Parts: sequence; structure tokens; C-alpha cells
Amino acid sequence: MNGHLKTTPPVPPLVPSKVVLPVTVVPPFAHIRYKEKSRANTCAEATSNNSNNEPISNILSQFVTQLNSLISPLISLLSKILSPLLSKNTVSP
Repeated sequence: MNGHLKTTPPVPPLVPSKVVLPVTVVPPFAHIRYKEKSRANTCAEATSNNSNNEPISNILSQFVTQLNSLISPLISLLSKILSPLLSKNTVSP
């Protein structure tokens, strides 16, 4: 030996060029049953059984009341948070 060792690079692991996946046979939509005369309802047909006969003014009034009950606490909280911040940034003469 002359003192020099010859090293060979490591061999990468063998990877198959193609991966074969098993194929399963699925029956063609045998589990879905369609009605012969299925069709989409018109808007009038879909809403014809609607039992809500409340006037639109009552519905809007309830909406505004509930919206107010949601927004009022948020405005109060925002005021409590911003008030100290604004007082610190106010320049006194």
C-alpha cells in the first residue's frame, strides 16, 4: 500500500421506476337511485309551504333591535379602550 485509500461513493438505494397500485372494481352508481321525473322546484313551489306570515316591518324591527344589542356593547368596549389612549396623546396648552 502506498498510504492512499481509495473510497467509493455510497450507492443510492434502489427506487422502483413505477409504483403499481391495486385497482378495485367499483359498481357504477348502483347505490344511487334517481326518480324518473325529478326536477328542481320553482321558487314559488319551494316557498309555497312557508308558514311565516309575519309582516316585513316586524321582521326588520326585530333585526334592528338585535343588531343594536350586538353593536352597543362593542361601542362601549371600544370607547373604554380608546379613551385612555386618546388622553395620553392629547397635548395640553
